[in-house]
Amino acid sequence: MKLGPNENAEQRLLVLTPTGRDSKLAVELLKRCGFKAEPCESGEELCRELESGVGALIVADEALTPGFVIRMISILENQPPWSDIPMIILTRRQSTGSSFPSLYRRANVTVLERPLKTETLFSVVQNVLAGRQRQYEVRSLLNILQQKIRERDQFLAMLAHELRNPLSVISNALQLMNRSADKKSGRPLEMAVRQTNVIGRLLDDLLDVSRFANGKITLDKANVGLSAVIGNVVDAFRDNMSQKRQHFTCTISRDVIIKGDPIRLAQLFSNLLMNASKYTPADGQIDIRSQIQDSNVAISIKDNGIGIEPELITRLFEPFVQGNQGIERTQGGLGLGLALAKTIAELHGGSIEAASAGIGSGSEFTVRLPIANAQVVETRSETTLSSDGHTSSLRILLVDDDADAGETLEVLLSEFGYEIHTVKDAPAALTAAFVLQPQSSYWT
Repeated sequence: MKLGPNENAEQRLLVLTPTGRDSKLAVELLKRCGFKAEPCESGEELCRELESGVGALIVADEALTPGFVIRMISILENQPPWSDIPMIILTRRQSTGSSFPSLYRRANVTVLERPLKTETLFSVVQNVLAGRQRQYEVRSLLNILQQKIRERDQFLAMLAHELRNPLSVISNALQLMNRSADKKSGRPLEMAVRQTNVIGRLLDDLLDVSRFANGKITLDKANVGLSAVIGNVVDAFRDNMSQKRQHFTCTISRDVIIKGDPIRLAQLFSNLLMNASKYTPADGQIDIRSQIQDSNVAISIKDNGIGIEPELITRLFEPFVQGNQGIERTQGGLGLGLALAKTIAELHGGSIEAASAGIGSGSEFTVRLPIANAQVVETRSETTLSSDGHTSSLRILLVDDDADAGETLEVLLSEFGYEIHTVKDAPAALTAAFVLQPQSSYWT
C-alpha cells in the first residue's frame, strides 16, 4: 500500500544528488510512489529549505562535500529536543563512508547502497516518515502542555491576587483585635495572626512564581552588605526557631558588598531558612556560614534534619516539587520556596545547589553570589524616631479601591500614631498628594 500524497511541508522529502538530472529522476520516482519530494540544486539550498519543515533528507554521498557535512552536523546537533531529522544517504557500491564518520554514525542516518530496488527505497522512506510524523506529534503535545502551563500560571496569579484583598482585611482586623485583646483571648488571636501570615506568604509565592515565569520581575539593585541582609532574616526567624526549640548559629567570617536587590535577597535567604526550619525537628541544629571564594561569596545553610532523597536532588528547585509529604503538610507550603530562591540567585548572577547524604542525614544549601567591585559608602537615616520607636508625625497618603481594606489599614496605621489620609482612586490620589504633600504614599 502506497503512502498517499501529502501537501504538508513537514512530510516532504528534500533530495540532493550531484547533478540536477539525477535529482529530477529521483524526485519523479518518489512521486510515483506517492511521496511529496522536492529537488535541491545545492547543499546551501537544502539547508535553507529545512527551515520550512521537512519529513526526511535523501542525499547521494557524492554531494557530501566537507563544508556541507560540517553544516549538516551543526544543524542536526542543534535541533529542538523533540526533533531528530531522518537522513537517508545513498552510497555507491563498496563505499564505507569513512570520510565522514561523524555523519554516518548518527542514530537517525540510514545508509542505502546503490543500485537499490524501488521497493526497498519505498519501504525505508515510508518508515522514516512515519517516525518523523511521531516527532511532530510530540511537538504538538509539548506545545499544548506549555499552553496549559501558561494557563495554570495565569490562573494561579489571578487567584492569588484576588485572595490578597480579603486576606489583607482579615489580617488588619486581627492585628487591631490583637492589640486590644486581654490575656484570655490574646492567645487565639496570636495564632490567627500567625496563620494569616502563613497564608499571605503562600499567596506571595504564587504571585512571584507567575511574575518570574513571565519576566515581570525587575530588581532594584544597590550595594548591600551581606551581614545586614542575613542579620535581618535571622532576626525575623528567631522567635519561630525558639518556639521549635531549634539551635542556631550564624557565622559571617567577613562582610562583603553585593550588588543586588535587598528585598529579593532577603526573600532568597528567608526561603532557605524557612525550608531548613521546616524540615528540622525540635532540638535540631541550623547553621549559616559564609566563605569567600575568589570573586564570589558562598553562603551555606546547613541543618541536621530529615535530609533529602537522592532522586529528589536533581528536581528540588522545580516549582511545586516537595520532599517528605508528611512533614510538609503539617508545616504548610506549595513547593515554591526553593524554585523562587533559585530564580532570585540566578537573577543576581549567582547560583544555588543542594546536598544531602540521604534520609536522616540533614541537608545543606549553598548560595554563591558575585561580590561587588565598589567602595562601601555608609549612610545614615535622618528619620526622627519617637520614644515608642515609631516615626513622629509621619503623614501618609493611603490609596485603596477596596473600601474594607482601606478602612482597616487606615485604622491600623492610626493605631501606630501615623497621620493617615485615605482616597479610593488614582485621580483623587493625585489631587490629595498635591494638597497634602505626604511624607509617604501606600498603594494597594
